[in-house]
Amino acid sequence: MAIADKRILIVDDDVVERFVLRGAFEARNYVVEECNNAEEALDFCSAHRPSLVVTDINLPGASGHDLARRLRARFPTSDMPIVIITGARSPEGWDRAIEAGAQAMVLKTSDLTPIIQTVDRLLGVTEASSTATIRMRPPRR
Repeated sequence: MAIADKRILIVDDDVVERFVLRGAFEARNYVVEECNNAEEALDFCSAHRPSLVVTDINLPGASGHDLARRLRARFPTSDMPIVIITGARSPEGWDRAIEAGAQAMVLKTSDLTPIIQTVDRLLGVTEASSTATIRMRPPRR
């Protein structure tokens, strides 16, 4: 599967966070979809099965942990890795993410390198198969 065939679902209620992540992933030639909350994400995943899900830990209605647990109950780990992103520096956060079924937890910072490297690694993408230029476009509303 080529990188352009890999679909990433970003789940975050913050339009700016989605915009920034979308730009970073699209610059690497990923196909990017967005959802505002866990319920939308569950519906999307059932209908479209993304290659990987990146979810914020704090979502309206259900947390990123809840979403990971529910996705993991429906899809095996190998079919759809889950990455939880958080602004909290909590040592127990990693344990909770793994218990929920996520493959990784990444701290939100202005440096997107850790999230990009984590996604690339989980999807088996090498630097040579991606582009180096970051392109941004306005967020969808």
